[in-house]
Amino acid sequence: MENLNGMPSIKYLGEGILNSFEKQIALARKLEDVYKNRPDPKNFIGAMAGTKHENSYTAEAIQKEIEYVEKTKAKIEESNKKRGQEVLSLLESGFSLGEMMQAMIIDRINKGMFPGFKAVMTSERDDLHGMDAILKAKGSGYLGASFDFTISGNSTEILDKLEKNWSYGIEKHEIPTVKFFEDPDTHKKGSLLVPKFIIGGSKKEIEFFTYKYLNGEADDLDSHPFVYLMIKQIDMQLDAAIKFFVGNKDDSSFDFIHKEYLKIKSFINRLKEDVDYKTQVNSQEFLKYKSESIAYKTMKKFFLDK
Repeated sequence: MENLNGMPSIKYLGEGILNSFEKQIALARKLEDVYKNRPDPKNFIGAMAGTKHENSYTAEAIQKEIEYVEKTKAKIEESNKKRGQEVLSLLESGFSLGEMMQAMIIDRINKGMFPGFKAVMTSERDDLHGMDAILKAKGSGYLGASFDFTISGNSTEILDKLEKNWSYGIEKHEIPTVKFFEDPDTHKKGSLLVPKFIIGGSKKEIEFFTYKYLNGEADDLDSHPFVYLMIKQIDMQLDAAIKFFVGNKDDSSFDFIHKEYLKIKSFINRLKEDVDYKTQVNSQEFLKYKSESIAYKTMKKFFLDK
């Protein structure tokens, strides 16, 4: 279903589709490859041998990380149950709304949605530390993504993530570390310093994407407006950060992170050309779509004074 600009008509097919447990199971099965490639800490025992980080990858250290993840997940599930929310693990054939969307996005990136990029879902440990996915660009450049899909009209969660990421990742220039990363090309295992970007969306996008997946129309999603909105959100964060670093150019402690963000900016600029970004984001339909996005409006307001 497309308009004259070649962009899918903005009608949110699939409303209520996630209420079906059977459909959640069907979606999980379609995304098996994403989870199959998710880093397993047990496979990292002995990683980074001969470096100052090797003690972080002993059998004992890895076991502690696994136990931490299990305890943290149990606390989260218990907290959610107290609020009357049913929490289902992937093994129980269900997963959170945000995880559904990030898995679909990763799958689409690896099938050509972002030419020149590959994507990997992070380990559960790194997910709990706020990094959901790693994107690798041609030329061995990396960027991290944190997906936060608001289910209600409340933008607080996205705002909180933006504030935290700005405070630590930009002002204190502390690039997040992903502990369990396996390069999708070289298969080298270890830790990775990677700038992080917040990507916000809504339950409606998740429903629409799920509908397309379950109806064998996932390829249509590569030109969905949300694809361009994701790029716009990353670009907005890049521009604000680079502006901040330029304003602090006399402080040499910002030199490294400034160079990393400039590298990512060049990757994103190439991506824009590959997906005809300029044409798409200036279409009337995209402008309407953007104006209705809580995530975009929250981000725009946050960076207004940066």
